[in-house]
Amino acid sequence: SVRAAAEEKEAVRTTLERAAADAVAGETVSLKVDYKTVQIPLAEIRYIESRNNYACLHLDNREDVVSQVTLKALLETLPEGKFIRIHRSYIVPAYRIEHKSATSVKLIGVDVPLPVGRAHKENLK
Repeated sequence: SVRAAAEEKEAVRTTLERAAADAVAGETVSLKVDYKTVQIPLAEIRYIESRNNYACLHLDNREDVVSQVTLKALLETLPEGKFIRIHRSYIVPAYRIEHKSATSVKLIGVDVPLPVGRAHKENLK
């Protein structure tokens, strides 16, 4: 039913919010976006994707944010252990990992599984 689906979606959101609250409560990352610095709440980050020399942050309730920063540099500014590099093009919040295999990761709140690169498999252990 529609109501059951809505309740399930709400339950997922609540679970995520609790996990985020435990993991990165109130923490933000500062990024330069279009010549100004913006604060992004870590709890809103679904995953981070590399696009050439830019990082695209896929966020929960708003548009993606694109910043001219490498994933390596960005990962260094994120709290250690809370975000995992799973691929040369992807960083994911550890608490959002719902299911992981040798080749992909399914994140809570993200419909498509993300690939795991061979070089980054160890990060997921």
